[in-house]
Amino acid sequence: VWYEDLTGSGIETVAHVRENGRITVLFHAFEGPARISTRAVTYKPQGTVHEFGTPEYDRLIPLENRKLGSRSVIKLNVFKVGTSCGYAVPFMEYKGERNRLLVHNYNLEVADIAAEAPLDLKNTDIEPPRP
Repeated sequence: VWYEDLTGSGIETVAHVRENGRITVLFHAFEGPARISTRAVTYKPQGTVHEFGTPEYDRLIPLENRKLGSRSVIKLNVFKVGTSCGYAVPFMEYKGERNRLLVHNYNLEVADIAAEAPLDLKNTDIEPPRP
């Protein structure tokens, strides 16, 4: 099991995986009866980090398939899966995916592209790029 880790939410998962290899992923279902579908499933695997640009990362996520802000692949070798009753999980309504992080990362990539553009040294009316 693996997932694409994106820039923008800290890098704690990568730090913890590198520290001791452990990672816990928690899934919830917020609809339906607790006894059947509202279960918390916890993976307690050993994790591996494959950073952007490494052969392992490129093999899992080709350049044309990566999301904006992609920085690594977190790979999980699952050896234990636990379930919980979920009786205390509240009912919630799914309204859709949030896109704020992708918009933020898009703006960063546009700025990076602009910063890498060749300078017109003959034009003295423009400000130099700032770091």
